[in-house]
Amino acid sequence: MLRLKKANPEDAYAEWKYVTETPSDENGFTNSWSGCSYEQFVSEAIPWMQKYERGEDLPEGHVPEVFYFLWHDDKVVGEFRVRCQLTDALRHGAGHIGYAIARDEREKGYGSEGLRLTLQEAAHLVKEEEFYLRVRRNNPASLRIMQKNGGRIVGEDAECFFVRIMNPAAVVIAEEEISKENEVVLIELSNDWTEENSCYGYRPNTHEDLSGRRLFTARYQGKMIGYLFGIIETASRTDSIRREGERFFEIEELYILPQYRSLGIGRRLYQACAKRVQREADLIMLSTATKDWKKILHFYIEEMGMDFWSARLFQRLK
Repeated sequence: MLRLKKANPEDAYAEWKYVTETPSDENGFTNSWSGCSYEQFVSEAIPWMQKYERGEDLPEGHVPEVFYFLWHDDKVVGEFRVRCQLTDALRHGAGHIGYAIARDEREKGYGSEGLRLTLQEAAHLVKEEEFYLRVRRNNPASLRIMQKNGGRIVGEDAECFFVRIMNPAAVVIAEEEISKENEVVLIELSNDWTEENSCYGYRPNTHEDLSGRRLFTARYQGKMIGYLFGIIETASRTDSIRREGERFFEIEELYILPQYRSLGIGRRLYQACAKRVQREADLIMLSTATKDWKKILHFYIEEMGMDFWSARLFQRLK
């Protein structure tokens, strides 16, 4: 299991082992403590990192910075840093986030997942609507990690690409009416979903599909980038889950544009829906025909806390 932990004295040995084996400059990721002794790491490096997080005794031109280590089970496999503010130098340079993965732990997906987790932390620390990142042109693997997490190239120079990733804290989640304008956008987004070919039997929505539905939207800079809609119904009979007469909210669709995924927006849509409908419904329910069933079950069961009810399987013989 991968997780992020801030630099701390309780994990000093594992942190030191990672830091001391990391070069002083790894593709632009600087490491002031490469090769230091364990005693020096405990007495100097950890207090230095914690002071930076608190913004204490910073050199001129430096900003508060939070140091995270990426753990796989009981081993540190990477380091991620979040600079909480931008100076002119950072705005045109290294930006908000830097990271490195141990050389013998690369090509295992740790960079992509570590950046995803870091972006979630950074959303609470950074005020800008976008995260600024920089990557050297000779490091295409790191560029792919950024792009997988919603990054887009906004500029370049002879040595680097400059990348921006949306700050999910700038996304506004709200319940809205299905107005004529919203209906047009929802149908357009369902066309995008259809083209992804990610669900069995999915087709674009029509006016009839949207009529009478409760709509929750995710908007970034005014643009709808995701939605959840469904309907409150009443159980007509008692079954293994519902009692006759119980009201339940059936989630019919939850969709996020691909470039905005892995930023916790789907989670926020679900949570906003659950909070609003709990006054009117006893249960939230949904069915799914997604082809990536492992990912969708992870999201709804492990992240959202839903329970598994039933599955309908198939095997084509002809």
